Amino acid sequence: VDVQSYLTGESLARLAQKVLPGFWQGINNVFGWLLGLAGAITTLIYLVFMLIDQEDVSAHWRNMVPEKYRDLVAGLATDLGEAMEVHFRGQMKIALILSVIYTIGFWLVGLPLSVVLGLLAGMLSLIPYFALLSVPPVLLCALLAALSNGGSFWPPVIGALAVYAVAQTIEGLVLVPRIQGKSAGLRPEYVLLALSVWGALLGVVGMIIALPLTSVLISWYRRFILGQAEERPTGPAPAETGRPSPGGTGAA
Repeated sequence: VDVQSYLTGESLARLAQKVLPGFWQGINNVFGWLLGLAGAITTLIYLVFMLIDQEDVSAHWRNMVPEKYRDLVAGLATDLGEAMEVHFRGQMKIALILSVIYTIGFWLVGLPLSVVLGLLAGMLSLIPYFALLSVPPVLLCALLAALSNGGSFWPPVIGALAVYAVAQTIEGLVLVPRIQGKSAGLRPEYVLLALSVWGALLGVVGMIIALPLTSVLISWYRRFILGQAEERPTGPAPAETGRPSPGGTGAA
């Protein structure tokens, strides 16, 4: 058997044209299952944050805290819960916008399954910079597309990498500072600083918790430092001494 003749470009192209239709269907099914799983996990997380019975949970853990610390712990837990909820909502908006950007970009460079790949990359963006985990399947689709069309491998690969570069730039310089910064009450430069500092300290985990943790720390600073300073001139004493005076003046 002449193996050399079967390894020519024309033979490989003919083989790819015969095999790839079924292979595309298999990839589509796998990606559809992964997207369904990601959607289920996302929905579950959303339900945990939005639909949980906060009164029952609060009543349960409040009884476990010593009475003199209950108000303090309740305030801290409320700040943390609100920060995480706001962060998750903002991250969902970013993921949806990036899904559209990736889908349009992959379609423009001629990749098959552009919608599936765009949704995969966008949903992975729920965790900062995890969209890069979708690079291997995107490159595989670019290779298979080049084989099926009988063209060069490099144009779709370079185009796909350019889509990632543009999307990551938009995410880092526009979406995260604007959406997450506005939601967390942080200026864009503080958002980038928080991501850099917490990412350097704790790695990927630091980038995930950077914005909600920074927002909580600022909230606690305002509550326990600025809040105490503001309460001093407006304590309860003036209000109590002022209550009987209207009655006295009215009687006079």
